[in-house]
This record gives sequence, C-alpha cells and structure tokens, in this order.
Amino acid sequence: MHVLGERRFEDLSPRQQIGRVVALFKPHWLRALALVGIICLSATLSIVPAVATERIIDRVLPSRDLSQLALFVAAVVAASVLVAVLGACEAYLNARLVGLVVRDLRVRLVTHMHKVPIAFYSESKAGSIMNRVTGDVSAVENLLSGSLMPAVSNTMLLAVAFGTMFAFNWKLTVLAVLSVPLMLLPSQAASGRLFDVQSQARDRYDAIAAIVQQTLSVTGITLMRMFGRESFEAARFEQAATDLLEIENRFAAVSQRFGAVISGASSLGPALVWLGGGFMCIRYGVQAGVVVAFAALLTRLYEPVTGFIGIHLQIAAARAVFARVYGYLALPTERSRAVPGGAGPRLHGRIEFRHVSFAYRDGREALRNVSFAIEPGRVAALVGPSGAGKSTVAQLLTGLYELQTGSILIDGVDLRELDTREFRRHVGIVTQETYLFHDTIAANLRYAKPDASADELAAAARAASVHDFIASLPEGYETVVGDRGYMLSGGERQRLAIARVLLKNPLIFVLDEATSALDSQNESAIQVAFEAAMHERTSIVIAHRLSTIASADLILVLDNGSIVEQGTHRELIGRGGLYAELYREQHGENGTVLRAG
Repeated sequence: MHVLGERRFEDLSPRQQIGRVVALFKPHWLRALALVGIICLSATLSIVPAVATERIIDRVLPSRDLSQLALFVAAVVAASVLVAVLGACEAYLNARLVGLVVRDLRVRLVTHMHKVPIAFYSESKAGSIMNRVTGDVSAVENLLSGSLMPAVSNTMLLAVAFGTMFAFNWKLTVLAVLSVPLMLLPSQAASGRLFDVQSQARDRYDAIAAIVQQTLSVTGITLMRMFGRESFEAARFEQAATDLLEIENRFAAVSQRFGAVISGASSLGPALVWLGGGFMCIRYGVQAGVVVAFAALLTRLYEPVTGFIGIHLQIAAARAVFARVYGYLALPTERSRAVPGGAGPRLHGRIEFRHVSFAYRDGREALRNVSFAIEPGRVAALVGPSGAGKSTVAQLLTGLYELQTGSILIDGVDLRELDTREFRRHVGIVTQETYLFHDTIAANLRYAKPDASADELAAAARAASVHDFIASLPEGYETVVGDRGYMLSGGERQRLAIARVLLKNPLIFVLDEATSALDSQNESAIQVAFEAAMHERTSIVIAHRLSTIASADLILVLDNGSIVEQGTHRELIGRGGLYAELYREQHGENGTVLRAG
C-alpha cells in the first residue's frame, strides 16, 4: 500500500554503496569535472621537483651548466607556486561542491520524511529524528569533504608517481611497493571494528539528542522543575555523555593502533629503496640522481597509499552514518494517489465507514467492525469512555493512519482512490493538543491560507472569539507567540487553532475535543461560531462540553472500539443504555449539557 523508499544501504554491495554515494554528485557533474581537472593538473605538477632533482644531479651538475641549473630551479619554483594556487582552488571548489551535495541530501531527506506515515513519528524519539537530519548529515558532509575528493587526488598522485618511478627504474619501483601489502592487510580488520564502534556512537548521539530535546523545551524544563528532577536529569545526561565518551575512546584506540602499524610499514619502503638503490649504484652504475629522485617520489607514492587506507577506514566508519541516513530514505512513504487530469471530482461531504477495523503496531485494537454514514451538511458526534476509539475514527478519516480492514467512502468513492493531499484540502481538524509555531499570530493563522488578507484573518479570529484578545496586544497580529504558543494561555491557543481552521474554510470539520481548554464563557461564545461554521458542512465532533452533541443529527456511542449505540440525543436517553449512563454520571438526572468522552 505504501510507496517504497530506496533499498537499505547495508543491503547493497560495496560497489553499489560507492555508486550511491557518487550518485549524489550527479546533479553537479560539471563542477565535479572541473575539480577533477584541477586535481589532475596539480598531481602532474607535483612530480616536477623530483624529476628536476634527478636532472640536476645526473646532468646539470656534471656538465657545470649554470643556465640549465637556473632553468630547472625556476621550473621547481614555478611548479610549486602553481601547485599552491591550484590547491587553494581545489579546496574552494571542493567545499562548494560538497556543500551543494549535502544541501541536496538534507533537502531530499527532510522532503522524504514529510511523506512518511505518522505512525513512524508516534513510535520514534524526536531527538533521534533530529539527529539524523542534522548530526548524521553533517557527518556525511565531513566524510565527503575529507575523503571523496582526496580519494580522487590520491588516485592521480599514485598514478603519476608510480608511472614516473617505473620510467626511472622498474627494479627500484618493485622494491618501493613491497611494503604496500603490509600497509593494506590490517585495514580490513580495522574497518569492520570501526563500523561497529561508529554505529554505537551514533546511537549514543541519538540518546543525547533525545534527552536535550525533552528537557530543554519549555514544557520539559517546566515539568522537570515542578517535580524537582534536576539532579536526576543531570545524572541521566552525564551517564549518556559518559557512554558516548567511552565509545569515542574506543574509536580513537582502534585508529591509533592502526596508525602505528601503517607508520611502521611505511618506513620499510624507504629503507629498501636506499639499500637497493645504493647497491645498484655501487655494483651496476645506476646514477645517484635516480636514487635521490626515487627517495623524493616515495612520499608521492606512500602519501596516496596511506591516504587511501585512511579513507578506507573513514568510509568503513561512515558506512554506519550512511546506513542511518539511507535507512530513513528507505522508509515507505504515505500512500498518495494522484488523480489523472486534474484535482478529481467535486466533493459534497458524505462520509461512510464500512466494516472498519484498525489496530496499532503494538497490537492494541482500536476499532472493531465500525460502520456508519454521515450525510452532507450533517453533524455527527462521537462519544464514549476514554480509549473507546473516537480519535482513531478522526485519524483514519483524515488519512493520518492508513486503513487496514474495511473501507471509508467519501461521496461513494473509496478514500484510498482519492488524492490524499487534495482531499485534505477539504478537511479541517482541531485537536485537544494545539500546536503553534514560534512565529507571529498572523503567520500561524496564514499557515492555513498563505495568501489570506488582514480582513480575512480578523474575520476568522472574530468567529473564534479571539480577535478582541489579539487586538488588545501591543503588537496585535504581529505578536510572537513563543515556542508552541507557550506565551499564550491554553484557551487562547485553542481559539487561535480554531480560527486557523475556520480560515481554511473546509468542507468537512473534525473537532476532536476542540474546546477542552476553554472556560464556560469562551465556550458559549465560540459555540455560536461553530454553529455558523458547521452550516452546510459535514462535521464530526468529539467533545467534553460542546453543546452541539446534544443537538447533533447523529450521535455514535463507542465502547472498546465498537459502536454500541447510535441515534439522536433524545432517542439514546430514552433507551437507557451507555449514552444515558454517561449522561447521568457526568451531569445528573436533570443535566442539560452532555460531557462526553
């Protein structure tokens, strides 16, 4: 049912993994090509000093030719200057290219996460999600900037150095490369260890991010202080930081041990060259300049080899990060069916549930064989004990959770056959938990309608009985509400959320305990607005004190995920069932306002 994401990174072969990383550069291939060109030119120029050294020792000095000496020295200086200039250009282009690639990856990741089903978010720690989008992508940036282009540069240096050395003397070249296997052999064992350690380290970063996000938010720090849990949270964070430190120490230990092995192995090559070269000079008359040039070129040979090994280890460690980033990209996305040729049929608002059953991933069964129909423009109320499944009905209707069994029809069309995004344009929902962005009141309202005029904002606010409050603020609609609207009271936040939905002007209203934070006076005022807003709109109301429940066209009584009663207020009171029992428990025999849910 879901649209599948990409294959998991860890399921790919090493070649496919490298291919996926390289594919990140495809949109910027022209910049990458220019960078590779500069690297090639720089690598070629880097061998000029070694070649010039051989010429000076073996030809210029014996011939005592000062003009040739000046020429070769000038060539060395010019090559060195050009290499320095090209190095600066290379560093700039590399930073620019990697920045563009990482930006694309970050945008791609966030865009993909916008489409992941909401069930994933309800089961994940917010800190873990944030760490992958920020920390893990930053780790990818460090890898690309410090490894990928250096790998290209090392390849060119290695090719040029090896070719030049082979041209000088193939026997000395063989001696020079004898120590290379000793440098390569330990890398495989170290790479597997570093992958495991890095995976554990990223998990520790997730834990730290989760604690920070939970305790350093307005609500989190308020809760912590009110319950006197500062010491507990400090100790919890210290333990998480200590766990991370231990993992990082293990990472450093593995890297340092391997570095010592590489250093020892790389010292063997020069010894072999000097020994073999000296022997050839004494016995076979090999020119001294060739041996000296070889010594100079050894750094051009071993630096790339050592660099490749280091990059190999970095990539081995970074595979854990790539696996996490691509693991999110592999998540299935929310089903969305585009309607060919346009926005689909014009909706009227008839809602029908047919034998709908639903269970959450943890096995909790929320709905069992639920069937009902709401005609266009009618008001239906959902009542029942806490946990009866009322909010699940609203979540299924809005497509936040995907239907498992049965069908939901909108004007006779299965919801799964409608374009999800287009359908949601016609649905407005106000929940008990209000979310406002850290922005102005006007910006929060315009989230529903970006092009809304000031008059439209005021009209929606008046309908939600919040305009007078906004007008009384020194900055009016330009007042910043704080994180999650924390600078406002619960009732003020709730009324702003209601105004935001009224501004959207939806065909279908879903009010999930939307007035739970309002006092009686505000509720009475907003009830009039709701009655006007619900006119000719299909509405589903889940409420504590909303008087429309009593006057609703249809009341559905849920218990343990099933509809046990349905009818009008008068009919249900007359039956003396669960609805009547809830009514008597909450308001007494003569109560006039039903407190449901």
